[in-house]
Amino acid sequence: MPEDRVLKILRESESKKKVAKSGVGHEEPNNLPEGLESTFAFNIDALLVSDLGGFLLAGWIDDRQSPLEKLRIVGRNLSKELDRQYVGRTRRPDLTLQTDSAAPHLFGMWALAVFDPDLAQLDLCSVELSLSDGTVKSTEVLVKRCSAGEFKEQVARLLAGLSVLNGRLPDNASYIEQFLRAPAAANPVVPRHNIELINIADDGAIFIAGWIDDTVDELARIHVTGSNWRVTFEGEGLARTCREDVQAALGTARRHTFGFWGFSSSGAAGHGAGSCAVELVMKNGGKTRAEVSARTLTAVELRNVVLLYLASS
Repeated sequence: MPEDRVLKILRESESKKKVAKSGVGHEEPNNLPEGLESTFAFNIDALLVSDLGGFLLAGWIDDRQSPLEKLRIVGRNLSKELDRQYVGRTRRPDLTLQTDSAAPHLFGMWALAVFDPDLAQLDLCSVELSLSDGTVKSTEVLVKRCSAGEFKEQVARLLAGLSVLNGRLPDNASYIEQFLRAPAAANPVVPRHNIELINIADDGAIFIAGWIDDTVDELARIHVTGSNWRVTFEGEGLARTCREDVQAALGTARRHTFGFWGFSSSGAAGHGAGSCAVELVMKNGGKTRAEVSARTLTAVELRNVVLLYLASS
């Protein structure tokens, strides 16, 4: 969806707020009987973190007894509190909860926030929700990292699905406009990686192995090029393995399959030992190219290498 169209939605929403004082999605606090404490159910479906420091939280809450007042995201070295003016609401047909009011309740909630990118390298966050009557609940949530481009796309997709019937924007949409207007990175960065092994058989089969930290930006493909040939390994077709040594070196708490290896029996690879040009292409558009030494094996030797990697996967 074009960004200018999304920004137009924001402007139209601000205009409608000046006219409409009631309607779908504008919850009013209920007066609870004396002595009855408010209880509420909720769930955080996703917490996306952009590599540029943006957070997008999505989930649902049953706050019919007492409206959501604020939420707080807490992680290592950071804490961010957002009051309800920064929280958008959506209808959730998948929930079986029923409301006694004539208008359907907007159980879905989402919020957008900005952090210092250096403080956003998180694997786990605590999300705390507070209602207007003082009730507080919290839960631990796994963080999913994504590139700035993917984050921007998620925000635009969320806004594109909103309408006056199925949701409303936050009263304060400053964070949304900030992310939608942010320029895309001119030169996407390729994360840390290493090509450890390239073996080429005398029948043209080829084997590649290495590791890459694609926890944020996924590996799209690898091109291996010789003097008069080229073999491409698609990212989805690579075998992925856990590498304790890499995880320890990177200091990453969450377990990830950093290792990869691929095999092609197409016979396209050229004969003879020497060097190959290896180009890594990320899904965010980042690219890097390097010369890597290749070793020539017999077909049987290469088969044994593949079997060895299969056995250890």
